[in-house]
Amino acid sequence: MRIARPSTLWRFLSGELWKLLFVTALVMVVVFSFALAIKPLADGRISSLDALWLMALAAVPMLQYALPFAAGFAATLSYHRMAQDNELTAVYAGGMSHRAVLVPAMISGAVLSVALLLMADQAMPRFWRKIQEIVTNDFTRLISSSIARGQSLVAPDGRRVLYADKLIEREVDPVAASAGAVKHFILLGVVVIERKIGTGLAWQASAARASVTVYRGGDDQESEERGRSLTVVMRLADSVGGKKGGTTGQAGESTLSFVVPSEWREDPKFFSFAEMTKALNDPRRLSDAAALHRGVASMLAERSAADRLRATLERDGRATMSDLSGRTVMIRAAGLARVPGIASGTLSEGVTSATPTAKDGFALLAKGGWIEARTTLEDGRVRVQRARRAWASVPPALEGEASLLSIRMQEVTTSGGGSEAEPTTEPSGEGEGGAVAGVIKEYEIPNLRLSDDPLPGLVAMSSEELRTKARQRLSSEPQDKSLASALARYDSAVINGEREVLSKLHERIAAAMVSGLMVVLGAVMGMRLGSSYPLAVYLWSFLPALGAVLLISGGQRAMAAWGAPGLVIIYGGALAMGLLTFAQYRALKWT
Repeated sequence: MRIARPSTLWRFLSGELWKLLFVTALVMVVVFSFALAIKPLADGRISSLDALWLMALAAVPMLQYALPFAAGFAATLSYHRMAQDNELTAVYAGGMSHRAVLVPAMISGAVLSVALLLMADQAMPRFWRKIQEIVTNDFTRLISSSIARGQSLVAPDGRRVLYADKLIEREVDPVAASAGAVKHFILLGVVVIERKIGTGLAWQASAARASVTVYRGGDDQESEERGRSLTVVMRLADSVGGKKGGTTGQAGESTLSFVVPSEWREDPKFFSFAEMTKALNDPRRLSDAAALHRGVASMLAERSAADRLRATLERDGRATMSDLSGRTVMIRAAGLARVPGIASGTLSEGVTSATPTAKDGFALLAKGGWIEARTTLEDGRVRVQRARRAWASVPPALEGEASLLSIRMQEVTTSGGGSEAEPTTEPSGEGEGGAVAGVIKEYEIPNLRLSDDPLPGLVAMSSEELRTKARQRLSSEPQDKSLASALARYDSAVINGEREVLSKLHERIAAAMVSGLMVVLGAVMGMRLGSSYPLAVYLWSFLPALGAVLLISGGQRAMAAWGAPGLVIIYGGALAMGLLTFAQYRALKWT
């Protein structure tokens, strides 16, 4: 007579299995967590106490890797002991089937899969964020350890590199603390480099001394729960540097501000399933795509601003703007011409590339042989600069700032006066009410405010809207290679980001499936090979599980790189383990 519900046996087997599972998982998690903490501890990025806290936080994320093997080991030992002590023979004699004996393993496997999936969705991302905060968010410690080892510090976005000879910590000023400052220190012998998004050097500066204030918070924070960015404000005293190809001296103080973003926003492994869905709908949540989104928006804003400036100059012969100090600046020119892919040299009369390092830009067209800038100073006097050649550009704006126009003039004659009299065609020995200051090789009028700045609206667009607008612009100006290249990089970043998110999503699902199957396979192998040594039996379930985990990990990377083919590899390991489990169960029935 068959026993329909052997509840006593099920409770016993379940208790044995989960006790062994708990002990084995605990040991494996401690080992995995220590392996995670040892590198930042050895590098000096965290202290010994932080290493212990890091191990405690890493316990939950490490379950993704520990549970499949711990579950298989626990199921193998539980069922193998019953087989070796002939308890299974007694159970069979009592009328119980193989399927009934395996019910605790199947239920435990299902519970384990669901629990691991829920932890991967909610708990693990939160713990990964906490871990990342310990490792990266103490900016002072990162710099101190790098300086002590004589190494440079690379920001998380990979674009900014900082080197200093010495760091001196200071107390945070109360006024700065009220604004959110959390750290303040002095750097001696400073070199700062900013790389381009693609390749090459965008900007560099060096200074004997720099004052650095670190503020909690930044543009990428969305809630307290998700962590916060750090805004670093660095004030360089008597710095020397500038853009690639040009060096400038700074007698006073120059300020560099940038955000060290929270890593949870950049890596899909810090996302819950809901956040992954949002990232698929809005790729700007991914760091590479976010930077390129702003880059494409800046290029479109530059071209839109140039279009408006060109229309104004062609219609009125002049355009009036203001600088950051509120002074009025009037530019007199015949128009504006975009100059793509030109390093330097006169294209035609009055059209010249003025910036040797520029890949493309906008040249001002001379009016009556001259380009003129008239600046009304605070005391009412008017300063006049006239040049044969001039270059207009809209430098990339920092996050949260507006676009500002820059006018660079060559072979400039400057005069000062007190009236707004109409200029002469040729500069004379005197300006309007003042003497000519002489001819200088180059003069720049920076930070001119654009009326109706298009940048905020472009940045606020969704990824698809912005790329569509860029394609429309390229359809009318196919020769714009810079915009085409930026759009191609953006499209590639969106595709790669979507692949990365999907690969992480399917990796979690497949890992949960393998964990559940591992319990059943371990139980089946323990029942089949009751006369063998326990560890030898465990190898029959451990090696397939190892192969499945490796396939899942390799498939995740393959899917992130190539797309759909990686999906076959990810689930191929789980499918192979499922088929092996079924085959061994069929063999058990015939034993």
